[in-house]
Amino acid sequence: MYMPKKDIAWIWDTCIKFIYTEEYISGLNEFLKENNAKRILDCSCGTGFPAIELKKSGFNIVCSDSSASMLKKFHRNCVKEGVEIESFKLDWRELNKKFDKEFDLVLCRGNSLPYVVSWDDGELNIAEARNALIESIKSMFNVLNEKGILYIDVPPREAFTPKTTTFIEKFPAQETNGKRTELTWRIKHDLINKIRYWKPEILIHNGLGLKEEISVELKGYHFSHSELIHYLKKAGFKRIDSYREIKGEKNYDVFLGFKE
Repeated sequence: MYMPKKDIAWIWDTCIKFIYTEEYISGLNEFLKENNAKRILDCSCGTGFPAIELKKSGFNIVCSDSSASMLKKFHRNCVKEGVEIESFKLDWRELNKKFDKEFDLVLCRGNSLPYVVSWDDGELNIAEARNALIESIKSMFNVLNEKGILYIDVPPREAFTPKTTTFIEKFPAQETNGKRTELTWRIKHDLINKIRYWKPEILIHNGLGLKEEISVELKGYHFSHSELIHYLKKAGFKRIDSYREIKGEKNYDVFLGFKE
């Protein structure tokens, strides 16, 4: 895995600015209010999106992430935005050791779940990832209260068809920290070995013709939607709402697991 000057937290924080808009925050706000989600755990908080925006909207939110670099950037972003959010460095499998059936809703978003064992070092063992996935979903189930809801987003249905195993998406350029910035995603799905390759490439124009290129390639467990439903049922969720539409979510399919 190639990791130049900027670390994965910086890369993800930059990507967020391209793939999410105010429309998604509005849509997520509406969804949370509709489901009376008052106390929320964002267990894949990353660098703070959307937790910081939700906190500003008045939600009672707690954050966790297993990545030290993500949490470091998260804390900086909280200070920058003038908010205080309780946060913990926790693997998903450790959630029920820290919390006890106290959340109305658990957020696991940003297509985090496929990287259950491979986010920090890029190494991927499918058998290990499958077991970790099952344990993680069960742990998320256990920290929800009796009427709790689990929100998970994953690659869309078309990511599992042979015709779309590889695609490239180039986002419109943006001004980031006063510099013209471009983002290109290169995604490949190995349907045989169940591996998702994600390679964001960021190009920063530093002026006077100078450019800085930053890229990284991560491997994730490319589990199917039917597998996810199976694991949710196995964890104990009574009802599963697949392909739930959230206004502004244009990148991933959303699944909801209802504990009651």
